[in-house]
Amino acid sequence: MGTLRLFLALTVVAGHLPHARLPFMDNQISVICFFIISGFYMALIVNEQYSGLGEGWRKSFYLSRALRLFPAYWAVLIITLMTGVGYAIAPGSGIDLPKIIVSFIPNFFIIGLDALKCPLNDLGWEWLPASLLSDVRGAIGPAWTLSSEILFYLLAPAVVLFPRRILALLTASLCIRIFFMRGDFAETWRYYFFPSTLIFFCMGSLSYYLYRGIKDHAAAGRIGTVLLAALIVFSFFLDRTPHGRLVTYVDAPSNWAYYVCLAFSIPFIFERTKDLKFDRLIGELSYPLYIVHIAAIDNVAPRTGTLDEGSVAYGLLGAGISLVMAILLYYLVGRPIDRIRHRIAPLLCSAGERPQLYRSRPLQAVACSIAAVFCIYAVHTVAMEHKIKNGKLAEIGRCLESGTIPLSLAVETGDADIVKTMLEKGADVNETTLSKTPLMRAVDFPEIVNLLLDHGADVNAMTREGTALFAAIDRDRLDTA
Repeated sequence: MGTLRLFLALTVVAGHLPHARLPFMDNQISVICFFIISGFYMALIVNEQYSGLGEGWRKSFYLSRALRLFPAYWAVLIITLMTGVGYAIAPGSGIDLPKIIVSFIPNFFIIGLDALKCPLNDLGWEWLPASLLSDVRGAIGPAWTLSSEILFYLLAPAVVLFPRRILALLTASLCIRIFFMRGDFAETWRYYFFPSTLIFFCMGSLSYYLYRGIKDHAAAGRIGTVLLAALIVFSFFLDRTPHGRLVTYVDAPSNWAYYVCLAFSIPFIFERTKDLKFDRLIGELSYPLYIVHIAAIDNVAPRTGTLDEGSVAYGLLGAGISLVMAILLYYLVGRPIDRIRHRIAPLLCSAGERPQLYRSRPLQAVACSIAAVFCIYAVHTVAMEHKIKNGKLAEIGRCLESGTIPLSLAVETGDADIVKTMLEKGADVNETTLSKTPLMRAVDFPEIVNLLLDHGADVNAMTREGTALFAAIDRDRLDTA
């Protein structure tokens, strides 16, 4: 499946090109497709490679996964921080020991990068200082998905050997996803929050059991070729805005149709490509390309001439530079580590029959424990939801006293009176904070949008995130677009 994986990685690259309007599917959809593929691969290797190695196979599995992810990630992290294209702490926010510690843990160990994308402190978790997490960043933006991958790796040995456990987790994840949809929460919780995205890993894991039924069938490979071509072609016809960019709504019906088609197609595509060395090689480039492309685009592409950042030529240049750096990363880091990984990991196992340890644990123990976590979180969220606005208002009050409040913070409260007061006191209506103007942050609040426009907000102000119109379209807010 190397061709498909590389194609998905390239769509992520295209999605991160500044202002580019390339006709690929949205990079958010590509990320979810990677989750589905990962679920399939983990079920495959646990069932057919690791679980038969004897006692200690779980340690072998975990070590192998760690060596697969961390060395290349650390190499790119060093490049990113040294060249200044990424930050672990927001620029201008000040640096102190607590921030250094809090930023070091997720950026070094990866786990927690996805949580940084979710407004945990906005849910009433008052024991966690709001300013602490708000200034912490994942230095490598796309690396948040690796945190979700690692969490699934931790679950995989206990789950993917048994279809009923996969179904139990899939159902629990679907419930929490529906909870966030019906509760009118930000899409953040359905895209970055691992319990919400676990359903996609489970879809991929279930597709492995379809693979067991079709593998070695003569027609499976031919069907795989057709399905691979269809998936790539279909990706160009998913819902798009008039500007050629997908509406970033991961639960759109057309996107879900694509997820299901992908999960169904993976077994056939794998059967067709599993013995193709070239396909396997280009598939190995997908991970290096995924984590290095931001550094490649931000470091090299701007220094190569005067190409328009929104042009196809610039997009092709950015993709080409990213591919070159991915190849270097694979041959200088990934491949040597792979050799070590294949030699060391089996040494942790002892000869013996396939262990039955997890078979002796009731299915209910796994399902109920996960469901309990989901329920506790859901109840906590509902109980604390009413504190969101009050918490922000309190923070605004503290900032007003010190004169350091940004207009963007006031806009995000949705309180038009506070925004009006700040504008009357001379707040910059076009300030840019973390690549967004106040108008871009106000797209969910029509009254504030009108207020900002009345005070001279520039509707055409362009940042790395685009314009206010792009923000409104991305949020599916046609009333403010």
